[in-house]
Amino acid sequence: MISKKLVSLLLLILSLLSFSSPVSAMSEEEKSFLNMYFTEEELQVVSATRSLQSITRVAENISVVTKEDIELMNAHTLADVVSRITGVQISPVGGIGSPAMIGIQGSEIGHVAVFMDGVFLGDLMSNYTDVATLPVQHVEKVEIIKGPASSTWGSSLGGVINIITKSPEQKKTFSGSLYSSYGERQTADVSAELSGKTDRFGYYFSAGNLRSDGFIPSTGLHRNNIYSKFTFDLTDKSRLTFSLYYNMGETGLGESKGYDFIDHFTDESLAARLLYESSLTDDLSLRFSLKSYNLNTKYISDTFGSGQFFDNNNQNKYYGTNAELIWKPAGHTIVLGTDYEKKRLEVDYKYTFWGMRTTETEKTDKWSVFVNDTITWDKLTIIPGLRYDHLENNEGFLSPSLGMTYELFSKTILRVNVSRGFNSPTLFNLKIDDPGWGTKSNPDLNTEKIWSYQCGFETGELKYVWLKVSLFRHVIKDAIVWKAITDPVYFYTVENETKQRRQGIEIEFRTMPIYNFTLYGGAAFIDYKELENRPTQTFDIGLKYDDKKSFRALLHGHYIWLDWPKVDKDFSADYNSFVFDVNMIKKFYEKKDFSVEGFVTGHNIFNAAQYTSGYLKNSGRWIESGVRMKF
Repeated sequence: MISKKLVSLLLLILSLLSFSSPVSAMSEEEKSFLNMYFTEEELQVVSATRSLQSITRVAENISVVTKEDIELMNAHTLADVVSRITGVQISPVGGIGSPAMIGIQGSEIGHVAVFMDGVFLGDLMSNYTDVATLPVQHVEKVEIIKGPASSTWGSSLGGVINIITKSPEQKKTFSGSLYSSYGERQTADVSAELSGKTDRFGYYFSAGNLRSDGFIPSTGLHRNNIYSKFTFDLTDKSRLTFSLYYNMGETGLGESKGYDFIDHFTDESLAARLLYESSLTDDLSLRFSLKSYNLNTKYISDTFGSGQFFDNNNQNKYYGTNAELIWKPAGHTIVLGTDYEKKRLEVDYKYTFWGMRTTETEKTDKWSVFVNDTITWDKLTIIPGLRYDHLENNEGFLSPSLGMTYELFSKTILRVNVSRGFNSPTLFNLKIDDPGWGTKSNPDLNTEKIWSYQCGFETGELKYVWLKVSLFRHVIKDAIVWKAITDPVYFYTVENETKQRRQGIEIEFRTMPIYNFTLYGGAAFIDYKELENRPTQTFDIGLKYDDKKSFRALLHGHYIWLDWPKVDKDFSADYNSFVFDVNMIKKFYEKKDFSVEGFVTGHNIFNAAQYTSGYLKNSGRWIESGVRMKF
């Protein structure tokens, strides 16, 4: 039975969708104030509604990282980028390229949906995306929605990470960059970019290699990636865009002589999208895309002399289409869209040590329709949204949302957002029994459901300081958990449990540049009900320097506290210290469109411990340096 709360919210949304009002964009005073702290790229987002909006007119709690930020961090993977975002938690294990167990506001790792060019990058076994496998050379910016975004993106109970890739250079026929870094333990990162446009044809191409011998035994890394994007202007109002992404790597997952294992992981992925965009009228535009994603993974566990434990192989295949109609009448930005997805999971699990094998092939498809409207009246913006997902292996789900922003003063913005979201059970949990690990599927699983309540404000009323405060409360029903069972073959199965709750507060600040220095920081505090072994506190503090001529520097410290059990020396956690990194960039030569700069990066400069597993400790202090050329 549909709850009164859901009915009330739906009626309010439907009434607002027919509401008309005079439009007012970000005021000049408001824009002038925000430009003292942020770049133009940080003030425009697309992820909240799938249409370009001023971040002051978005009710969701969103953080933005630009390509300039990524360069200043000297980030190698997406994990390096998002781990510094307030409200995002990555359980620290291993060093560069090691698996990144990511959550948002304390969510499960499978509750965070990661997209690139509109393509979902998760696996079908757990809905998990290892952001440590994703390079960032080709990234224009990253938008992170903290909290469920199901009314726009579907299954995303924890949040969304939307990767927006670089596009062809519009003003040159040929441009690019070369990047090379080298550090301790044979750690190296090499990449190149080419971009340009001639007549109606544009191109962007990047390729990279990341490798390391690892900073603790059996954690070496070798990864190659290629990304390309081609555009063709059919007319002055329509365009075709084709993007192709290939990524392949092998990562050591550590060893334990006490428990007699040595693990490693390989992955290979290919993503493609064909996008058609057309401006039908001055206030009406159309987007249509075809997309695909293949992900093959192999997880091998060997011993030091007793033979192989297991060799687990997953093949994930995904195909889909998307269509969006964006209409901008006076006072509104209305987005009407539909998604279709077809997914296939093939597993081949060989348990050599036990003499067992599991092979299964399962598939599913789903379709959805969604609509949202950004209604602006002077200082008030109201954003109703609604999405229906039809799930082949489960019940359909209706995801409403209602958000509001209000410019209380010229330098103060209030935000409120209420939404209903969900997380789809995985094909593995629904259909695949695995006697090797003793896990039994449950075809009667329901979707995990969430009601989310968020509010907050950001202000510049404090002299020289921008301050943002966000409160959240997430109430989860039918949470999927592992339960012990009595069975001659299986030890565990998955079930829908009672309610869970996550609630907390985030605080962020940033100063104006003072003598070329900018101080920034953030903290998140999370409280749980019916959940254990979760991050409860994170702190970030940083200092930027930019003389706007030839020298830039960044010092960043990160701390995370996890309610993690202490087992023994191989598995016990240690996370009592801040980890500080520093990066310094010096431009040595610049003439017209050609520049050369060198950089030095110090990682974990105080040699602090921050890890959740003793056999996958974080890297100690290490140094790398390199050069970057742009032309």
